[in-house]
Amino acid sequence: MKHGLVLGLDGVGKTLLLRQLASHLRKRHKGVLERLAAIAGSVSSAAGLSPSSYFGTATDAASRLEEDLIEAPGTEHHQSHARHHHHHHRQHRQRSPPATATVSLETQPTVGVEHTSLPMEARGSVVMCEVGAQLLPMWKAYFASCDFWVFVLDVSNAAQVAGSVIEFFNVLSHDAMRRKPKLLLLNKSDASFALDDALLVSYLQLDRLLAGVDGHLLHVAKVSAATGENLDAVVKWLGQRCAGGGTGSSSGHHGSTSGASSGHVGATATHNDNDNDGTASPSPQQQQHQQEAPPNVARGDTRVHPVTPEQEALT
Repeated sequence: MKHGLVLGLDGVGKTLLLRQLASHLRKRHKGVLERLAAIAGSVSSAAGLSPSSYFGTATDAASRLEEDLIEAPGTEHHQSHARHHHHHHRQHRQRSPPATATVSLETQPTVGVEHTSLPMEARGSVVMCEVGAQLLPMWKAYFASCDFWVFVLDVSNAAQVAGSVIEFFNVLSHDAMRRKPKLLLLNKSDASFALDDALLVSYLQLDRLLAGVDGHLLHVAKVSAATGENLDAVVKWLGQRCAGGGTGSSSGHHGSTSGASSGHVGATATHNDNDNDGTASPSPQQQQHQQEAPPNVARGDTRVHPVTPEQEALT
């Protein structure tokens, strides 16, 4: 079982995103059962049996298959108890109103920590640990226990984007987190007042991140937690984490981007590693520090200044 860490400021959509993912995966699981029921019905028809007499509707067939999977062979007492339990469960389900496919959009700010288990079909399950923004000073206490992490950013809230970018780079500055698979989700990308792609690329310096040493561990996707748009990309990424993919092995592929419609977050800027405008090149020590330091995002204290010849002579 893999453990993921979900981070982000208040109101970015972390809770709703996990709720949509859980609903999305439940529907996929039910669809698999219904397909199995259809196959079993075809086999029974070929054998001269009446599929409807045994399976009924596709929904009933899926429910029956699910019950048959639970009723594993055992003692007579176990089988009798299981049949009684499932008969009672079936009656209770019939009395209950049908579940709606709509996911409630009403959420409250996460206070503390919430865990959500997401079934990933044959690949097991993944437990997502959502840490509220109110615990921001304690985020680092959860870094060591996660196998990967997800950072959610609200691209429709221009006033909050700068703060979100700063916190994203603060997390990224930790060695343990920089070397783990990470998913940057640009949520609410369907909003009419969402920030332009080019501006997001500039804010996040995606060209440098994806071309960096650990760029192959970063994936960026535009999603909408409210509508469920592009959740398939998130599910696919989580499935790869459960399968053990992208755990730090080096490769020539430096990350990827996924958009809600175009397949890309935006056109990345031209790479330019020499930002000193003709001044002396940084020393090897300075170059190493520049690689380890997070890119400058609305904070002057993190910018790496070029070394003058006089300073270099002193070193």
